[in-house]
Amino acid sequence: VRNGIVPILCVGETITEKVNHDTGQVIHDQVTTALSNLTAEDVEHMVIAYEPVWALSNGSNFRDVETPTPDIIEKVVKDIRHNVAELYGQRSANNLRVLYGGSTHSGTAGGFLNISGIDGLLVGGASMDFHEFSKMVEIAAGVAASRS
Repeated sequence: VRNGIVPILCVGETITEKVNHDTGQVIHDQVTTALSNLTAEDVEHMVIAYEPVWALSNGSNFRDVETPTPDIIEKVVKDIRHNVAELYGQRSANNLRVLYGGSTHSGTAGGFLNISGIDGLLVGGASMDFHEFSKMVEIAAGVAASRS
């Protein structure tokens, strides 16, 4: 951050942590540990991506991976912003950009982008397919236009 680079902090739970209902605690611990030596200004200039480990593809199977429901994603995003607010205040939490980074593709991009609190997507395997990624960019542009 201090050198003009925008860091993306990826946080997320494993399948075991999900099954054990530990998602909230895991996210809290990851966020508070990773941000512990930063200033409020630093945090406002970075990005946090919710990237549940259990929802990641191997790069080519991005259409076949289970993803969290919109309600779960929205809750985790709220938890991330709440954790940031506890550490650095509500302004930092509001200015922080939060992405969803589980497996996404053109069929799910619009739905994920319309989840409250999501500022964008961290695209993995789908970004390796030019046509697929181009469709996602078009969808994102449409969502952005509808927000303004």
